[in-house]
Amino acid sequence: MAEDAAWYTEQAAWAALRTAAKKAGVRDGLHPHLYRHSLAIRARQAGIDKSTRAAMLGHSSTRYIERYDRPTIQETTDGFRKLLE
Repeated sequence: MAEDAAWYTEQAAWAALRTAAKKAGVRDGLHPHLYRHSLAIRARQAGIDKSTRAAMLGHSSTRYIERYDRPTIQETTDGFRKLLE
């Protein structure tokens, strides 16, 4: 975890998530790691390089973020659509 984010405890993450989910009317399927995963994927889609993405997620190596480099279902669908055009 990055030094400046160390104050954000797991309990605080869950509390923030519960509050946001309640306001949005979402009941199931959310957990704090989902936001981390979403950040990693959105950063990749925005063209942010691997080293920067690893640092954003608090990792010392890009090896740990390789799971986020797989295409999303939407990206795969879009790829097929391009082939069929």
